[in-house]
Amino acid sequence: MKLAASVLGGMGVIVALGGCGAPSSQATGRAPGGSNDRTGMRDNANVASRLVGQWRLVDFHPDVSLEPALQMLLSQQVRTMVIRFDGSHLYADSPTIHVNRAYQVTYAAGPIFKITSPDYGGGTLVSSGELSDDGNQIVFHGESEPWMGTGTLQRIP
Repeated sequence: MKLAASVLGGMGVIVALGGCGAPSSQATGRAPGGSNDRTGMRDNANVASRLVGQWRLVDFHPDVSLEPALQMLLSQQVRTMVIRFDGSHLYADSPTIHVNRAYQVTYAAGPIFKITSPDYGGGTLVSSGELSDDGNQIVFHGESEPWMGTGTLQRIP
């Protein structure tokens, strides 16, 4: 299930998304200067609206080698997992995983963004990402163990 959350970021999705520590200034939505100005809020809303829709996980490359069971789980998700963002929740579905969880765009500057999602274990999953110019692809980096790594989501028309 953490893979789907990392995809948020994907994002993943992704969703996407390490994870349980104190939030950074970017994770809290504050601009690097410490202010939470209207431009930052507009960027967050713009990215949030551009994420809405369905996305397919087309690849994911972990930062470190995964243990065999997690690698097998990952290989079952690539090209089969569909992540749907609706503005406040993400739904990740594949033949082996079904996830529904809240998420929030907590930082955005143009096409670059950060998403956080509460983990059922009490932590927070974090992913950073960048939307392509045409809005049809997201390159993301999952920042939560064991799904730290880089992946790509492709919009489903």
